[in-house]
Amino acid sequence: MSDLSRPVALLALVAGVGYYIVLFATAESRVRRTCDHIEPGMTIAALAQYLEVNELGPQVPRPDGVGYVGEVKTFGRFGCRIEMLGAAVRRSTFDESN
Repeated sequence: MSDLSRPVALLALVAGVGYYIVLFATAESRVRRTCDHIEPGMTIAALAQYLEVNELGPQVPRPDGVGYVGEVKTFGRFGCRIEMLGAAVRRSTFDESN
């Protein structure tokens, strides 16, 4: 190893760990805001587009049911509980998986 490779590797490690610390430290407020923007009456098509843009998944809840979508960045740790009524959203609330 060259004299420069150890500091570069250490810097990469610290940057990577720092990224995940910030990601998880801000996740709850970020996902709460995302869930709050899912409004009652939103159609399945609009919901599917919104979930894709905001990186929530894995899939759109079925009509007349309850579904959970998690934030991809936090591996589903934080997400939304979405209640559907027909082909529209009835209610969306923040959900923290334990």
